[in-house]
Amino acid sequence: MKKNDKQFMMVHYTIKPGSRDKAEKAVRVFVKAVNAGEKRTLFYHAFKGKKPREYVHVMGFKDAKAERVHSRNLHTVKFVNVLYPLCEQNPVFMRLKGI
Repeated sequence: MKKNDKQFMMVHYTIKPGSRDKAEKAVRVFVKAVNAGEKRTLFYHAFKGKKPREYVHVMGFKDAKAERVHSRNLHTVKFVNVLYPLCEQNPVFMRLKGI
């Protein structure tokens, strides 16, 4: 595997007021499923941002195929269906490159 094959991403979102408990529960379940069941996912971490309703996820995949598998995985689809309605706007994804 070449170093350049690895895929890294960050996603940022802000949830609606009153959505914290439901959103954080969904995030915990999702992150656990990703890290336990996706062998080609290098890591998946979720963080609270500076603002009370702001969240950031950072993830790494062995290659583009691993990223595609992740995005189509049943636990990802379920998570998106729970999280997106709780967000003020759709989450913003940013592709990252190592230095």
